[in-house]
Amino acid sequence: MNFDELKGAELDYWTARAEGFIAELRTMYGQSYCRIDVVPSGYSIYEPTKNSQLAADIAFRCKYTLYPHPCLDETGIQKTIWLAEAQMNRRYHGMFTDESPQIAICRLRVAEQFAVGEIEIGAAAARLPDHVYESRALRFLTDVQAEQSYFRWRARSTNHSEYFHHV
Repeated sequence: MNFDELKGAELDYWTARAEGFIAELRTMYGQSYCRIDVVPSGYSIYEPTKNSQLAADIAFRCKYTLYPHPCLDETGIQKTIWLAEAQMNRRYHGMFTDESPQIAICRLRVAEQFAVGEIEIGAAAARLPDHVYESRALRFLTDVQAEQSYFRWRARSTNHSEYFHHV
């Protein structure tokens, strides 16, 4: 599954699954949406890609770093893309970009859960091509930013216990 291509209701669905909800992708009048079970009241529409509060809750709880990055589009006009990065996570280090901060956060959340193996994929999804995550984020990083990101990850994932002497 290419996480960079997830969008709309499909991204909402996989984000709901990553968050541990019982989710269902539905279509009504030609519009797709994600419906989650809410015990005991029934169900609710779940749209973290459109709801800043839901996306911010995910970013805060998962300790994601979110920041804007100015860049030029194909026509040379300056625009802002958002980078969501999992810097404080010992199990997974990744980064996703999008013009919408909510979408960048949701893609990162889904990629993180796939990477640590906490999302069960159904038979249909298992037939998709590689579940390898390749992010376009690296294209927007300078060499210095990419190196700093690597060293931050390396420092967090290294066991420093040999440097401390126990009395």
